This record gives sequence, structure tokens and C-alpha cells, in this order.
Amino acid sequence: MIKSKTKPTVEKIALPDWVKNKQAHPCDVEKFSSGDFLRMNIPKNEPILGKWFLKQSLSMIYGPRGCGKTYLALEIAYAIATAGSILGWKAKLSHKVLYLDGEMAAPSLQQRLRKIVKSRGGVEHKLKLQIATPDLQKGFLPDLSSKEGQQMIDYAIEVDTEVVIVDNLSSWSKSGREDSETWAPIAEWALKHRSQGRAIIFIHHSGKAGTQRGTSRREDLLDTVIALKRPPHSKPSDGANFEVHFEKARNLTGTDIEPFLVKLTQDDNGHLVWQYAQQPAQSDSRKIEARKLEKAGFSRTEIAKKLGVNKSTISRWFDEV
Repeated sequence: MIKSKTKPTVEKIALPDWVKNKQAHPCDVEKFSSGDFLRMNIPKNEPILGKWFLKQSLSMIYGPRGCGKTYLALEIAYAIATAGSILGWKAKLSHKVLYLDGEMAAPSLQQRLRKIVKSRGGVEHKLKLQIATPDLQKGFLPDLSSKEGQQMIDYAIEVDTEVVIVDNLSSWSKSGREDSETWAPIAEWALKHRSQGRAIIFIHHSGKAGTQRGTSRREDLLDTVIALKRPPHSKPSDGANFEVHFEKARNLTGTDIEPFLVKLTQDDNGHLVWQYAQQPAQSDSRKIEARKLEKAGFSRTEIAKKLGVNKSTISRWFDEV
């Protein structure tokens, strides 16, 4: 008698209770054998918006003042809260969002959000979007780099909140420094919320060199870093007009990480319209401009200053085939 071959069953191991219940991480360091870890039934991090922003992901969008960061961040928050889309990034499901604004006057923020809701045909009171803004606080904004400030912010984050957008990082960190020491407690806070199932987007400023302002150690923790850069010859009067560059993207490859141009306009009805065009890497407008400046006799240092990037970036562009 020939015995039939049966495929051995692999027993799944349950996640720790503190993970399943999305509780704060206990002080003790949990460890598992590789076999137990591989048999754990760990849910996949499904996309929230496009391919780059996943559940439990930590991201940053940075750019110069006045380029349109807050408009873009509000549109992202709205798209996530309504299962909408922005710049071709689609949210398949709606998720509850807390938008932590730290800079704008309440009337201006309200006007922008109303314009977005009207432009997208939404209903204001049905949004899965909550707003915290400085003008409507009883006191000062809490400091995200302090334990006390984090506790105040955590109290405002409801259990079913899935996404937190911090706009901007400097406004919610009161130390005045943007070094690795100030970032460390913020990183711990972000990791805690990731362990509770949340995703976070930090909005930040770029420095004089065109890179994100402050310590580069922030990027070690982040899954995605998006840089908004002004196109060559653009003016502040152009409003929200920028190039989107994925400087770090753990979940993207190939054409998904190529830069593209974006401009915010209005149609005849006053509705907001985001115009965007994918740009092949070899035709990046900044690289073309750099070549023109080189032919005109400018040094690499001068070119870097004019285009708002590091000198090493210029050297890398020129070394590309």
C-alpha cells in the first residue's frame, strides 16, 4: 500500500498581545527565535496612498518656503480621508487623519480646506479628517520633542486614527535646534505610533543648500523622503509650482521614482486643478539647466548655488551617462 504524500502544515504563531491591541510598547525588549518570527501571522502593510505611503510607514515631504507644501499636504490629507487621489496617487480606502498644523492662521487654513472640499465635490461634515491649529488652542502648541508635549499630542490622537500629518516639523519642535539630539525623542514617538498601527508624514523646510534642514539622521528612520524643488527660473509669484523628487523610497522602483513637474491652477469655476507631468530622469529640467550653466562657464559650486542643490549632486548629474 502506497501512502499518499501530504504537505506538512505550518502552525501560525500569534502576535504578542501588545501588538494585536495596538498598545504602547512595553519597556522590556521582546525577542523571538527566527522560526517563531517567520511563523508569525504579521499583517502586510497595505497601501494608503499610491505605492509610496503604506500603513505604518514614516515619511517626510520637504521644500522651500512658499512652494506649496501645505496645499499639497492638505490635499494628501483630504485624499486619504475620502478615498480620493492627488497627483495620480490613489487611496483605495478612506482612513481617519489627524492634521497637526503648526504655522498657518486659522482663517487661512479654513479657506484653503474649504476650497479643496469644494473643488473635490466633498461634504465637509463627512470628512474623516481632524484639524489642530495654533489659533484655536487654549495655550501654546505642545513641544513634540519633549515627553510632556508628546503626551498632550497623544491625548488628541484618537484610537482609530490611522494617519498623522505634522505640518511642520519645526513648528511642533520648540527647542530651536534641528540636530540629532532633538530628533531622537521625535523618532521614538514616531516609532511608538508605528507600533500602534499608524502612519506619519512630517512636513519640513529645506535649507539654503536645497536639502532638508537640520540633521540628516532623520532620513535613516524614514521609509519615504519627497523633496519639492522649484523649477529653474520659477518665481514666488508662481505659487504652488514645484518638481517632485523621491530622494528615498523603500517601496518604489523604476519609473515610479522618476521626478515630475507640478503646478496648482484654477479652472473657470474657481476649482483647484493640479497639473502634473511625468519627466524621464534624463530630461530632468534641473539637469538640463545645470548643463547649460556649465557651458556658460559657471563653476560647479556656482551652479549648485543657483539651482539650490549640493555641489555633490551637481557632480553626480555630470557623471551620469
